[in-house]
Amino acid sequence: MSISETTAPELDVTDVDLTVLDLTALDHEQPDELLCLVVDRAALADHLRLVLPRQRRDAGVLACLRPVELSRLREHHGPAEVSRLLNAIASMVARVSARPTVLSVDGDELLVLVPSGEILRARRRLAELAATLATTPLPIGDEHVHLTLAVGLAPLAGATDGGQVLARARRGTDASASTMDLVPRVGDAADPSTVDEEITAPRRARRRLSTTGLLVVATFALGWGVPLALYELAWRLGVDVSPAAYLLVVVATLATAVMVWAESLRAVEPTVAPSASPTTSATAVIAAFLPNEAATIEGTLAVHLAQEHPGGLQVLLAYNTPHRLPVEDRLEALAAREPRLQLLKVEGSTSKAQNVNAALGHVQGDVVGIFDADHEPAPGSFARAAGWLENGYDVVQGRCVVRNGASSPVSATVATEFELIYGVSHPGRARLHGFGIFGGSNGYWRTEALRTTRFRQEMLTEDIDSAIRAVRSGLRIASDPGLVSTELAPTTVKALWRQRLRWAQGWHQVAIVRLRGLVTDTALSLRQRAGMVALLGWSQVAPWISMQIVPLVAFALLHPAVDLAWFAPLLVATTLVMASSGIAQLVIGHHVAHPSVRAHRAWWFAFLVLGLSVYSEFKNVGVRVAHLRELFGQQQWVVTPRAVSVAPTDTAAVPATA
Repeated sequence: MSISETTAPELDVTDVDLTVLDLTALDHEQPDELLCLVVDRAALADHLRLVLPRQRRDAGVLACLRPVELSRLREHHGPAEVSRLLNAIASMVARVSARPTVLSVDGDELLVLVPSGEILRARRRLAELAATLATTPLPIGDEHVHLTLAVGLAPLAGATDGGQVLARARRGTDASASTMDLVPRVGDAADPSTVDEEITAPRRARRRLSTTGLLVVATFALGWGVPLALYELAWRLGVDVSPAAYLLVVVATLATAVMVWAESLRAVEPTVAPSASPTTSATAVIAAFLPNEAATIEGTLAVHLAQEHPGGLQVLLAYNTPHRLPVEDRLEALAAREPRLQLLKVEGSTSKAQNVNAALGHVQGDVVGIFDADHEPAPGSFARAAGWLENGYDVVQGRCVVRNGASSPVSATVATEFELIYGVSHPGRARLHGFGIFGGSNGYWRTEALRTTRFRQEMLTEDIDSAIRAVRSGLRIASDPGLVSTELAPTTVKALWRQRLRWAQGWHQVAIVRLRGLVTDTALSLRQRAGMVALLGWSQVAPWISMQIVPLVAFALLHPAVDLAWFAPLLVATTLVMASSGIAQLVIGHHVAHPSVRAHRAWWFAFLVLGLSVYSEFKNVGVRVAHLRELFGQQQWVVTPRAVSVAPTDTAAVPATA
């Protein structure tokens, strides 16, 4: 059977035996009765080292196969599901091998020793495989994805070193990944510039990591070392400022606890959504950076197109991509079959803001729902949102529920955290301060309100900036926890850190640009202005104040003459009040949580043990590092995944998905 005949909608990955075999036991000969030998990388390298010296002119080809979406899928679904996906691809390679093939799984790559004898024949067969993968939905978690397979080839003829062959194949894979056109590329022989790129790219990545590490160290030096030095300097000048400093920390901590308590108690109040007219039309704008979202965008569109909205629903996909992608062919075919779907390729776009702004010229509905490319709204969402917008509100923010919380401890933590954000903080703040916040996705706007507000490309968190500008212009934003959309959370600490660091710097930007005008704007009520100070001002100061207990304790230990009698009881009392507010928020969060998350009691217990301490400080460190990044003018971001490369690539463009 040829690869082009593999058209099943799902692959059964259990029908091919991929047992790891020992090549050395075969005396480096491939018996005809074996279809595919699966070995580890070391065995493949040993095999190459022994067989290369006796290769003839018509020797085989080493192919490097790399699905470009795997990094993003690993973040959303975890390594176990990605390994299963690679196993499915390996099964396809095994089934279509016309002759015995040696295959090795190496990280995100499949290394295939193709004994075709002709590179053109190998290229043709692997191109067919790539085309099949692009059109065959593969199961991963609770989704089906289409993969873009990058293929690099390196002929064995004339080669004497297996490492050089592998490097050449990977250069071909990099070239194939850069175009994403499903065409296998032959890796050119190494030239000085290419070799330098391979050597220096990891070093650049290490420099980026080391820069982040230095910023983390710098935040502790500033937050601990500088205050301690000032206390010491004042002491030597005959003034003990530590009591005043400690009282300031206590007051700040109590103020934070009071705000958490107030928001949490207001969140218990039930939310009643107004009814909507059946004639209100709606548009879903899905913003996407397709190389990052190519594997899941079709599933997202299927959920949106399954929505039944009485007033009519338009689904508008506004996307940007640096190259023509195979998924675009399928999207165009879907749009031809589904009149409600409109595709808008935003040429020259580098951001979500540009995509959404460009979409506004094509919006037909009275209500516009904004979604990231992994968001799947619950049935009836557009009608529920329309009820708010027909009854005095201009924007309504729904609840974002993580649907892959079981993928890893990180995603479970985010799933719990999101319930506290969207189930407690957002609705509690809206009732307490008189304004809500648009969070970038699963938010619904009156079309005209969005057309006048727009998104600002220069802001890292264009959603928060748009919400703040909307409130100042007199627009009303509601928060509705019953307006549910599910999304995918990061599954690794690295991915979560990058996401939260960008969020933190974006909030800091908004605070710098908008806070002063908000405080002095008499068109806002005192309650709203106080809320803005808490939201934008206090949130930027609190992570630094929370550090001050360490230099104060250190100063007291350095100077025994300092009276500690008042210190310990006040410290204990403050700690208890702050802890009680966090526990209260967690209890209320569990009470109002979405059933899919509330059911996982272990997640809530883990968040109680670690989330209120370790995870809180993790986010505080991110805020402090973000301040230094903004101070030093660092706005280049490693957005994962973007494209396959030797090292992560910095880019100024912010993708559609946060």
